[in-house]
Amino acid sequence: VGSSDPRSIVTRLCDALSSLRLHGVVFEDDGGGSAAVAQILDFLSAQSGVPIVGVSGGAAAVLSAKEKGSTFLQLGSSTEQQLQVIFEVLEEYDWTAFALLTTRLPGHQDVLAYVELLTDSSFVGWELRGVLTLNLSDDPDGTRLQRQLREVTA
Repeated sequence: VGSSDPRSIVTRLCDALSSLRLHGVVFEDDGGGSAAVAQILDFLSAQSGVPIVGVSGGAAAVLSAKEKGSTFLQLGSSTEQQLQVIFEVLEEYDWTAFALLTTRLPGHQDVLAYVELLTDSSFVGWELRGVLTLNLSDDPDGTRLQRQLREVTA
């Protein structure tokens, strides 16, 4: 498709679906796509009846409910699965004190909520020493970022 903006995805996939005899579509984006990509692919699969496999990036964003008749398969681990693995590694090495670094990209509140859920529901004595939310857009030379990272006590 060449671009993961919604208009390009819809236009190019609809053109391909109407002009070619496709048995399925494998869609992968560079990881910068939004969850809207997954919703678009799910909708196109339901409307066209063509199976679509979404691999990584926005195509693999978790959808709570899929369109009726959709044959959209997503391959990619969810944020929750990734955090579970991270916490298993932390527990394995007895690294119970940690700080959380995040950005303001979509989904950062979900990460914070899931970390809280994991730490509160565990028998391990997790010690969250702080949450640092990075805003990289107003710090072109990285000076503030370096200062903030030095302030983290974990």
